[in-house]
Amino acid sequence: MKSTCTLLLALFLFVSISLAQNVSLARTDVYHVLFAKAALGKAVEEGDFLKTQAPNRPMPGHHLVLRHQFG
Repeated sequence: MKSTCTLLLALFLFVSISLAQNVSLARTDVYHVLFAKAALGKAVEEGDFLKTQAPNRPMPGHHLVLRHQFG
């Protein structure tokens, strides 16, 4: 009984690893996350700075800025 459970566990691990490797190949998006906090009264200025992209970016126009509703 013990060897059967061990064999099933090993089989499950091999199947899980092989599925995880196949799934990771399908995802090609890379995200960069930045958390920034502005000084009092400077939130608008920092927001405008974060919204501007450098002209030599590899994918111009692919830019997203999210702001938390409380700050």
